[in-house]
Amino acid sequence: MKIHLNGDFEDLKYFKLRKLKEEKNLQGYDIREIESKEEIDQAIQVGLFDTRPVLVIIHNANKLPKAELERIFSVSDTFELVLVDKGTAKLKATHPQLKTETIDEPKKLEEWCTQFIQDHLKTDYGITIEPNLAKAIITRVGTDLGHIVFECYKYSFLAKDGKLEPKAIASVLSQLGDVEGTKLIDAIKRLSAKDFLKIANDMGKSKTDPTMSFIAGIYTYNVSLWLEVGLLLAKGVTPKDMPNYIKMNPWFVENILVPEVKNIGLERIKKFVKIGSESEYGVLAGHIDTWNCFKSRIIGLLIIK
Repeated sequence: MKIHLNGDFEDLKYFKLRKLKEEKNLQGYDIREIESKEEIDQAIQVGLFDTRPVLVIIHNANKLPKAELERIFSVSDTFELVLVDKGTAKLKATHPQLKTETIDEPKKLEEWCTQFIQDHLKTDYGITIEPNLAKAIITRVGTDLGHIVFECYKYSFLAKDGKLEPKAIASVLSQLGDVEGTKLIDAIKRLSAKDFLKIANDMGKSKTDPTMSFIAGIYTYNVSLWLEVGLLLAKGVTPKDMPNYIKMNPWFVENILVPEVKNIGLERIKKFVKIGSESEYGVLAGHIDTWNCFKSRIIGLLIIK
């Protein structure tokens, strides 16, 4: 696989990359993401003792000299390669097997988002939603793709017999502002210390301390759910039997939640729970710089193999 992603629809590129990394991570890939030229040499080296398949993702690939790109292509049979650029940038070199996908923001963005929410729910969660209801959701939550994906994640718990009803959705529609927290949870799920650090640093620049709003909200919700699933798996409950204990969409539990928990690991999840509770206490007790403390402890867990 050799792909060049470019175009001006940054949200959709982020979504596609996130999906690809989640898929490859579950397949046991060694994912090497490159932000600067200095990281390339180490990332493209695949030795005889590297037993895991490798995916190399290079950002701002159009800025690389022709000779550097040709060097990468010359050894790319040993790994899968994704080149990512902003705008419709062209590469200074190419490869016969390289496929370019240009992802530009659609002119009728609300219509596109309305269709996206239907497709995403169906493809990722096995859930159908009426077009009029999808349109109403977009009117309420806006066209930020990260926010829409977070909404879909919540709706996956509310479907009955694979279908969403208006009454179920009305009670959980979010206010704007959950997007960065969702991206941070995604990074934790993928055990990506690099993505976690980047997003957490951005959140830390806000005027208010994000510790309580993030930990008391989406963090505690997800970590508690992972813990419950992990403990059930440890007791020998099979993924197919899991919905008997957790009242959620069975397809979501078996195909999304259980693989996430297995990837993270129960012992690490227990430590996530402890870090969350201690960070909440730190805020309430008036400790200094709780966000950076929380951030460093999570990174410590993410880099443990």
